[in-house]
Amino acid sequence: MQTRGKRFALWVVLLLGTLLVVEGLTAGYFLLFARTYYRPLYLEKINNQHLWRTERHDWGAWHKPSSTASDTHNCYSVSYRSNSHGARDRERSVTAGTKRAVMLGDSFVEGFAVDEDRRLSNLLEKHLGMEILNFGMTHFGPLQYKILYEKLVKQFDHDAVIIGVLPENDFIDNDLDFARQRPDFARRYIPYYGEKGKIVYPRSRPSPTEPSPFADQYDRDNPKDRTVVQNLFRLFWVYGLYRDVRYNASVLRYPRAGSYVGYFETDAARIARVTDTLVAIRKSASPRPVLVVFFPDYKSWDYVVTHPGAQAKSTVAHMRGVLERHGVRTLDLLELWLDRGLEPEDIYLPCDGHWNEAGHRAAFEVVRPVVGDMLRHAALVRRTPPSYARGPLPPVHVTAPSRAHSRTSPRAPATAMSPPPQRRRLDAEGPSPAAIPGTLRPLPPVTAKQDDPGRGETPQVVRCCPASPLGAERLAHAAVAPLNPHANRPEVRTGESP
Repeated sequence: MQTRGKRFALWVVLLLGTLLVVEGLTAGYFLLFARTYYRPLYLEKINNQHLWRTERHDWGAWHKPSSTASDTHNCYSVSYRSNSHGARDRERSVTAGTKRAVMLGDSFVEGFAVDEDRRLSNLLEKHLGMEILNFGMTHFGPLQYKILYEKLVKQFDHDAVIIGVLPENDFIDNDLDFARQRPDFARRYIPYYGEKGKIVYPRSRPSPTEPSPFADQYDRDNPKDRTVVQNLFRLFWVYGLYRDVRYNASVLRYPRAGSYVGYFETDAARIARVTDTLVAIRKSASPRPVLVVFFPDYKSWDYVVTHPGAQAKSTVAHMRGVLERHGVRTLDLLELWLDRGLEPEDIYLPCDGHWNEAGHRAAFEVVRPVVGDMLRHAALVRRTPPSYARGPLPPVHVTAPSRAHSRTSPRAPATAMSPPPQRRRLDAEGPSPAAIPGTLRPLPPVTAKQDDPGRGETPQVVRCCPASPLGAERLAHAAVAPLNPHANRPEVRTGESP
């Protein structure tokens, strides 16, 4: 019996020793070499970035001011912070005595899933020695870039404007017909292109106490949301190996035959609206120079590589010509990266469609000389500072119009930060999203539900600007169909990360 007991104890010691060795080797793998991200339960960060984002401003989504958040996923872990103006950036003054630029865009500009000091705008600021103010935001489209610029960004002294455009979703982010297909359409406070140059909001402005819609969109993989067994597995580094194998098997999957490829958008109305909005920002920013940088996604990259000659026929190529004729400088990162022989596997996160740190570095290397030249030759533009220039900007609050007012008045009520008369005049003269007869149908009434207070609201309609001089007829030939035109149809996808 003693011999049998000693053998059993020996086997237990050997087994535990082996497990400890494997656990130590696995920990070293994830800490030093793995492309994916994993930490056991006792080292895990709480993923609360969905609570950091709001959707109550005129431009829709924004960050809670002066706050922080954590975001963890299968291949990254990052911390976010926002300044007193709600931008993911360090604290910035409204006035400046030296040249600086502002940057607009969506999650790629915001630096989603990468540390703040490793993203494009921070790299430009560090190496150019000039301030680059970042106003990027997840879940943003071109119409929101324009509203944000005119309502908030324009209050800051700046001498150049950089706009990041992601064709993969920027043609559909503010498209009313496409948005109607989403199950949460009536709950979201997002501006959309309406008829005759108007801006349409599906609902009234959310109250400060209403939960953020982003809380429903993210998979909150936090301990309290898991079962006891799942948390038990999460105590060990070895469990991360299973996750690593599972996610590496689907790293950067090639697009399905029918996946939407934004670089080859074929809808002339969508192309016209986005182009007109970018030109309108150029008009509003005048005399400051404007640079538009087109960001490729993995699907567009793969499509161009597998279809030789398609790049020159893309919608982006035609848009660049139109924008440059209207005084907007442009860069296409896909074209420049292909010339440099870069590979997409080195640019994008393995569990997400956003750039990794190497992607931001690659973008910086091609954008830096253009931005540097633009700022060196830009005139110092300073406007008369508002009365609050010495302190943080007050929060933007817009009184929601009454239902009767929404139906009869072509213009929304004045905001607490209404632009001065001179800027209001520039807005009225500038081009705007094209009014395309027959393209956008009137917004249908939404049936109210007892369990959804957002439904049944009368859509808010505000005036954007007069009909654009560009229009769809000027860009009809820019919508070049891909080699498989029936495949390029955007899909409504829910539950995805931005």
